[in-house]
Amino acid sequence: MNIFQIEDLSLELQSHLTVEKSPVVQFKLINSFFNKIILTNNYAVIEAYLTEFIPIYLDIIKSISLFGIAQEKIYEEINYLEKFSKNENFNDFKIDLNKNLERLKSESHQIYECLDGKEFTFEKTKLSFPINIHTKSKDNWYGQIETFTIKIHKDSTLSQNKFLIVPSSGKIEDRLYEQLQIGWKIAIKFLKKFYKSPSKFHEIVLIFDHKIGNLEGYSLGIAITLGFIQELFKFYNTNLSLSLNGNVTFTGGFTENGDVKTIGKEIIEQKTETVFYSQYNYFVVPELDSNFAKNRLTELKEKFPERRLKVINIEDFDDLLNRREIVNIEKAKVNERVGKLLKKNSVIIFLLAIIFSIMGLYLTYSIDNNPNGFKIVGTTVHIINQHGKILWSTKQSFGEKSLQIGTDDRHVHLLYDIDNDGTNEVLLANELNDNETQDKFRKITCYNNFGEIIWTYRFTDSISTANEVYDYRDYNSYMLGIVKENDKIILLGVARHLYIPSAIFKLDIKSGKRLNGTLWSQGHFRRGTVGDFNNDGKYEIFIGGISNDMESAFVLFVESDSLFGQTPNDIVQFKNIPKANLQHYFLLGKTDVCKFLNLRFNNVTVSHYDARTDEFYVNTSEGFLKQPIGVVYRFSNDFSVVKTQIGDDLQFIRDSLVIKGMLNPPLTNEPEFSQILLNGIKKWDGQKFVKITNP
Repeated sequence: MNIFQIEDLSLELQSHLTVEKSPVVQFKLINSFFNKIILTNNYAVIEAYLTEFIPIYLDIIKSISLFGIAQEKIYEEINYLEKFSKNENFNDFKIDLNKNLERLKSESHQIYECLDGKEFTFEKTKLSFPINIHTKSKDNWYGQIETFTIKIHKDSTLSQNKFLIVPSSGKIEDRLYEQLQIGWKIAIKFLKKFYKSPSKFHEIVLIFDHKIGNLEGYSLGIAITLGFIQELFKFYNTNLSLSLNGNVTFTGGFTENGDVKTIGKEIIEQKTETVFYSQYNYFVVPELDSNFAKNRLTELKEKFPERRLKVINIEDFDDLLNRREIVNIEKAKVNERVGKLLKKNSVIIFLLAIIFSIMGLYLTYSIDNNPNGFKIVGTTVHIINQHGKILWSTKQSFGEKSLQIGTDDRHVHLLYDIDNDGTNEVLLANELNDNETQDKFRKITCYNNFGEIIWTYRFTDSISTANEVYDYRDYNSYMLGIVKENDKIILLGVARHLYIPSAIFKLDIKSGKRLNGTLWSQGHFRRGTVGDFNNDGKYEIFIGGISNDMESAFVLFVESDSLFGQTPNDIVQFKNIPKANLQHYFLLGKTDVCKFLNLRFNNVTVSHYDARTDEFYVNTSEGFLKQPIGVVYRFSNDFSVVKTQIGDDLQFIRDSLVIKGMLNPPLTNEPEFSQILLNGIKKWDGQKFVKITNP
């Protein structure tokens, strides 16, 4: 298998990973890819692609739980993980790989114990429900168990109940929102039997531990309603408490009058299989679906007859509360309530002062709905206020696998007060969405502070050369920065086609409408920054990338109000697009290391302006060791002088190759090598590419 075939496999894998949201299927895809590149026995190839995909691989492994998955659906993939953990190419990642391998082996052992008849004991009781994850692969579906907790707050500023889901991808799915409303009404009605005057409106936060699949439909209603009651009893310090048997999981929802909704034969059969391969011994299902569940259970027990799983069917809310094997309502323990009933007045006054002080802080904390920052946990991005309170959440894709933007967060999420009302709006790109196709991955979306969409924009331009048409469907988009032109606030975006073209474009930040001005490149824009770098009152763009036709990294400097045309090259032109009027455009030639590794081109990994030195910095990648190895080019403010810096990693690998006779002298730290690099830079003079001349 040659490097071009491997690169095709890499692009195919990237494409599949953007479409397939299932962690288990993503796990299988990367396992297959890793197995193929290891068989090449080419150190440079293995190192390059491990560097690209291992962070994604580790994140995926961490998100996988075996509880709910039939072992034959993932057994081979665990064997792959074990194989990789022993392979010397994975030495730098062995700690993380082995840690997750041991966790998965432990989960597998627990499942087999349950299949052999053991009853599992939970250390902490949590609400749970089985979820069926439908995939775009031939596997079709697999099951997982989701657990969650509920937090309730009072908020005097609310005019209606506010439901928040953490982590969240924005708007709550309609059927789930209906179940939240119905479940809350049932819970409040039940609470009023024991506490007469609860607050009219509340903020209710559902915190899901995994968010491993789509949260939609009616199947969460029973578990959520029980959770509401449990937390309301605690919140209002009633003399009752509701407890659950920790070994029970639920599916099904309620109608307005408290009857349990049917789910359907196929779904209930799949959920029964999911629970069968978990630690739970009781499965609560709707009465009308119980025969489907019991028949499927009978089929599964033909293979594992010792499995102790009981299907409990319920008709309505009252029936649920009367099932003492799953729900218990009893007097709350005195020591849990005594803190509010202290006898001494002086102590009460002192405590009240503290309480009021805390309440003041809490109200400030709770009422502040102005987005102030982001908290990133894995692929989940929490939008937080200045006190660190999570306002809402979504998921985004990070890293080199998709947009080549690394951890430069401003490219994928920004805060900006678009309407100048004192409250920030949230601008997001590269979101991962469980409920939609990959289309959302390709959009830039503006949300208000409550996570409601104000506008969304997807780049859909088609462009062609004499021999090729590049379809509008294959672009991903991210953000470059915000500029001002003629009193208008403009969001600069970058759209990158799956293959060759990319473009910098403009959006009206208030409306999300496309504005005039697009700069095209026959290659991929990568890293960039915007600002008034020469203090002339205009905004400029400094950005780097890859020129496919010239097979070289490039960097350019252009005023934001001059975004028209296409970047220059000597070979293929886009049809009907004039040459761009760029202030500066440089090709950064490949080093001999890049050529030795048989890489088609080098790449720009960072391009930024350093105000301390008044210089523009460009980092290139000439290949991979444990991380990208490359050169730093430093351009003066007017781009008349270029200096070079060589990183230790590049010097180490290149000097080793020179000493072995595989590359020609000089050694990397000698002035002659720096001059070779400078001689490899070409500048566009408006008509042709010429060599630069340093003064």
